[in-house]
Amino acid sequence: MKNIFYLFFFSIFCSAQILVPSQYSTIQEAIDAAEDGQTIIVSSQINNYFGLIEVNKELDIISDSDDVIIAASDQDFAIKILANNVTISGFEIIGNAFTNAGIIITPGSQNITISNNDISGMSLPNPSNESPLSYGILVYGNGDVIDPPSNIIISDNFNIRGWFNHKYYNFR
Repeated sequence: MKNIFYLFFFSIFCSAQILVPSQYSTIQEAIDAAEDGQTIIVSSQINNYFGLIEVNKELDIISDSDDVIIAASDQDFAIKILANNVTISGFEIIGNAFTNAGIIITPGSQNITISNNDISGMSLPNPSNESPLSYGILVYGNGDVIDPPSNIIISDNFNIRGWFNHKYYNFR
C-alpha cells in the first residue's frame, strides 16, 4: 500500500512538469501540449532555440541553466504572452536588426512575471506604428477600450544596452 501511495504521489508531482527537449523537442510543442498551471523546464540541450514562441496558457516556463539561448534573430519577436498567470525566467534572448522585441506582453494580460533573463540585440523599429523604438520587453495596451496588462513583475533582467539593468518593476 505504501508503494502505491509513493507511485501516485510521484506521478502527480511529475505530471505538473514538462521537460524540453526530453518530452517535447521544442518549447512551442510543450506549450501546445501543456495544461494551465504546468511548468515547462527547458534544458540547456536546447541551446539556440529558433522559432516564435506564443504563450496562450497559464504556464511557468523556466530554464534549467544560464545556457539556454532563444535565438530571435530575423524574427519579429522571441516570446509573445497572450495569457494570464505566466512566468518566463532564466533565458538568454538574442535578436538582431530584424527583431522588434524580445518578450511582448499583450493587452489584458495579468499576473505576468519576467525575471532573470538576459535580453539583447533587438533593433527593428516598431512595425505597428511610426515609433523608432525596439524593445527588450514590450508591455502595452490598445484597442477601443485601453486594456493594459496588469500586475506585471519585471525583475533582475539584464540587457547589454542597459535598458533593463533594474532590479524590480511592478506595473499595476
